[in-house]
Amino acid sequence: MMRAKEGGGTFDNPYALGSAEAFSWYEFRWQLDYKLAWNGGQLIAIPPQNTSRTCPCCGQIAKQNRLSPLRFACVECDFKGGADVVGAINFLRAGHARLACAETSPAIGASGQEPTEVTQASRTA
Repeated sequence: MMRAKEGGGTFDNPYALGSAEAFSWYEFRWQLDYKLAWNGGQLIAIPPQNTSRTCPCCGQIAKQNRLSPLRFACVECDFKGGADVVGAINFLRAGHARLACAETSPAIGASGQEPTEVTQASRTA
């Protein structure tokens, strides 16, 4: 698979750096986790489901909240903003929730479940 081209220079290799087919999200995530751990950091993986459809103000999840790939407008509370900003806010909140779970239960770690809301019945008990 790997052979030098006539005239020297580059290689004909589909796994060469810069090849789109060779890009691996798994490898990227593994390298990022490794480098963060090496420098005292921690990687917190957040599932992307509904992060761009959830309103950061009222929590409403709806496909209709996305007006376009770039614009967000909540159908419930009329919050408006950039879709990337809304997604970033939701990712940040999910990361904080995971860290809060990890701090209260070190056995769970940062990959534990997100905290659930306290119900009225459990507050009075």
